[in-house]
Amino acid sequence: MILSNGLNPHPTSITIDDFNGDSIVDIAVADYDGMYVDMLLGNGNRSFESRTSKGISLDSRLLAMASGDFNNDKRSDIVIIYDGMDK
Repeated sequence: MILSNGLNPHPTSITIDDFNGDSIVDIAVADYDGMYVDMLLGNGNRSFESRTSKGISLDSRLLAMASGDFNNDKRSDIVIIYDGMDK
């Protein structure tokens, strides 16, 4: 699959899940600078809605992210891994 989304062509991390609970696959893309996670919501016809950017406040770059139901609430979550100082 080729996805042209207007984002930086070198994302740090990509994860796929149903993030808005509509049973359609969505894509989360971390930008190269690691300061934003862009959500591309699936339309169910192999196309995606315009992206929604969510700023994240980190003291260093995002290294990776993954999705799953980590807190057992039957909703998709995103975990972010970054190279930062322990606080």
